Amino acid sequence: MVDAVSQSEPPTSGSVQKTRWTPEYIPLELSDRWKEPPVVRTAREAAWEAFVSLPAEKDPLYKKYAHLGNVDLSRTGVPTAGTPIALPDPRPYEIVLLHDATGTRSRASKELDGARVEVLSREELTKRGGSVLTEFLTAGDPLSEKFHAMNLALSTHWTRIQVADGFEHPVRVRDIAILTEPDQLISVKRQILAGRMTRVFHTEEVYVRSALATPRLYSSDTTLNAGADSEVIAWSGHAPDSATVAFYNRTLSTAENAHVYWLFAGMDGYRTTVRNFSKLERRGAEVTDLQVYFADSDQSCASSIRVLHDADDTRGQSIARGVFKDSARGTLTGMMRIDPSVKKIYSYLSEHAMLLSKTARAETAPGMEIHSSNDVKAAHSSSVAPLDPERVFYIESRGFPEALAVRFIVDGFLSSVLSKSPLEGVDTVLTGLLDARWGGQHPTWNGRGWSQDLNPGTAIWKTSGEERFDEKLRGA
Repeated sequence: MVDAVSQSEPPTSGSVQKTRWTPEYIPLELSDRWKEPPVVRTAREAAWEAFVSLPAEKDPLYKKYAHLGNVDLSRTGVPTAGTPIALPDPRPYEIVLLHDATGTRSRASKELDGARVEVLSREELTKRGGSVLTEFLTAGDPLSEKFHAMNLALSTHWTRIQVADGFEHPVRVRDIAILTEPDQLISVKRQILAGRMTRVFHTEEVYVRSALATPRLYSSDTTLNAGADSEVIAWSGHAPDSATVAFYNRTLSTAENAHVYWLFAGMDGYRTTVRNFSKLERRGAEVTDLQVYFADSDQSCASSIRVLHDADDTRGQSIARGVFKDSARGTLTGMMRIDPSVKKIYSYLSEHAMLLSKTARAETAPGMEIHSSNDVKAAHSSSVAPLDPERVFYIESRGFPEALAVRFIVDGFLSSVLSKSPLEGVDTVLTGLLDARWGGQHPTWNGRGWSQDLNPGTAIWKTSGEERFDEKLRGA
């Protein structure tokens, strides 16, 4: 079930046309507040300098797709106090992490007591120091890209999750962020280390406790290291309110035969930016990147997907779809790069947008750089189109009103993407979120969370040496 609140008018920034960012003093204010060691303070300073100097988009192919105008984050900051949100109870082999105005709290199920699964918070990482802290601060090369750098400079909540090699049972991690205060900033930096022959299901969920008309900022930076023969599903569900500005950076590196699903559902938010970079750098690695978006009013979302094939026998597949109504705007861009000398490559990129009004706008810009001709299969597809009136008429002829016919088409257009994922319950979750949004409401935190209905399908985990992680997708 999805709890929701009504909000009749989306927030705007009046005559503001140029983006106004979070105040520059906040990184050092955070260091002073938490008495961070010099290595952290220096990292924040360098990251802020990189954020200020780097362009929003470095690739000249995609620079024209900037969508961050009319955003004012100049009042956002980190609350000095707040009321802690109650942690949901974990299920077997589950870890629950909750980020709110009071910090990060976690709770693990009894099955993981004493197990080789480690979760470190900001305080614990700072205390440990040494190479673990340095590796965490530099994970994902944060100074190379504008919003990676912003996340490090403003990071308020840290999480390092490590599942040791050979851990025999699938581990579920629920990673929940809840915005509760006006003008609030939550910036989560996380590192996920899935060891050799491990199975990890990570869900990132973003909520508000009540919808507000003032901008709030959520920044998420996830670095995933998938070990040899590991199987990882990483789901991000974005459903705050129509005032929230959000930036997601997700970076993947793989070992041999690692199989990873990136999943993203963007169902709300004033401005939402998602950037995924997957590096398939060892033989047999596979990534499937599935994304869906829904935006109305004057909301805007932008997705940028990059997959680098840097080893033989690698597979990369990305499918992104968005539905835009009213004056909403969507941008779906992607690039599949196949390096020279690699062979036995499969690469596919698909980006499609549906427009439900004459004032909605979307752009799709798929690209491929193929530098090898050694047994390579690569393809892409894209489209931007209004709703097909013949499809609406067909459903109406079966006795359904026009509004419900449109709703059915939208549901099918988006759910067909996530149905390719190895998750059970995804249709229930997506339908619940769309029901709320279709009615002009914004999902809020209900104490349980809508991802509670998501579970990995039992067929995806290996039961024999030959069974494939993506067997369901291959058979589609």
